[in-house]
Amino acid sequence: MSTFIVHFAGDPVKRFQGRVSHVSSGQARRFASAAELLSFFEGAGAAVGLAGGELPDEPASADVHCATAGDGKDAG
Repeated sequence: MSTFIVHFAGDPVKRFQGRVSHVSSGQARRFASAAELLSFFEGAGAAVGLAGGELPDEPASADVHCATAGDGKDAG
């Protein structure tokens, strides 16, 4: 399983942009579209053996946490 940190800049509904980083490798990149974000996920996934859209045999549990600027609380 890979862990990513995604920071959205501004309002993602109006403009989909921000910064994403892959925790274990330290790779990071800015994105300006959903396609660029997904491309980073795929590239980092390939680096950990998930190339070609292959899924692991066992589904991994995933925790998704969202925090909004201003309240500092997890919303997910």
